[in-house]
Amino acid sequence: MRIGSNVVSFARLAAFGLTHAALGEIVWHGTTELAGRGPVALLLAVFVFTVGNVLAFALEALVAGVQALRLEFYELFSRVFETQGRPFRPWQVPVQHTPVQHTEVAS
Repeated sequence: MRIGSNVVSFARLAAFGLTHAALGEIVWHGTTELAGRGPVALLLAVFVFTVGNVLAFALEALVAGVQALRLEFYELFSRVFETQGRPFRPWQVPVQHTPVQHTEVAS
């Protein structure tokens, strides 16, 4: 079971690497296509390169953050958590229900 779980975990990391390579390829292809079409297109190519890399970085930072939280909650807490005490019951806003008055519309 542990070997299977490790294989899936490393396959997930490989998928993140492939996603990084694909995003980089898309940004680079768009940049090089624009770069050879004149001075205005060159400025647009710089813009595409910059924004594309910022977006790729932001997505990868989001993925890294999610993975860090997953490791924190799943790996760490599952090893040290012991069930004891009372069950968690989240607080809820008290709601008072009032009956709905139906009125007929005259035709």
